[in-house]
Amino acid sequence: MFAEASHDKPEKMYTARPIATPSVVGAVLRVQRWLDMTTQAGIQEFSDAYEGMLNVLLLNGRPVPQNSRAGEDDADTIVRKLDNAVFTYLHDIRANGGVPRTPFQAVRGAFHQGVEVAPNSGFHKGTHVQIALRDNDCVAGWFLPKGQKLLLESQYLDARDKRDAMSANRKSHKRASR
Repeated sequence: MFAEASHDKPEKMYTARPIATPSVVGAVLRVQRWLDMTTQAGIQEFSDAYEGMLNVLLLNGRPVPQNSRAGEDDADTIVRKLDNAVFTYLHDIRANGGVPRTPFQAVRGAFHQGVEVAPNSGFHKGTHVQIALRDNDCVAGWFLPKGQKLLLESQYLDARDKRDAMSANRKSHKRASR
């Protein structure tokens, strides 16, 4: 049940664990309750949660998480500790606040990344949409995109061992002080 990607040259990616053998699967999702960060309503929900979280942190003398680049040579902000903390707070408040509300099943956001497609363009070469699924019951099915193939068990075990070896040799990124 593991798919193998047909990439000749993998892109630079930052993940909690290294990716030794990239894979791609498609999914059919049936989501009814989105937190859609491409809408004004989604942005307002996030903004309200940020203000609430900020008040709680300041009241308790705790630091506010910061978003940052993954490394000194990166132009894009991709380490999103602040955004993650706000989403976590937002979901916790919806579930456990004074007036519990129905939880979101998924969050959708658009991220501009990379160089501009044209001078002063709002479009960037690495722009992409991300979906964070919070309710696995929304997965109606999965499939392999055209050109992908399932890994054999031995291939999967080799990829896992390679990833573990990479993880053991991984150096942490140095963060610039801000």
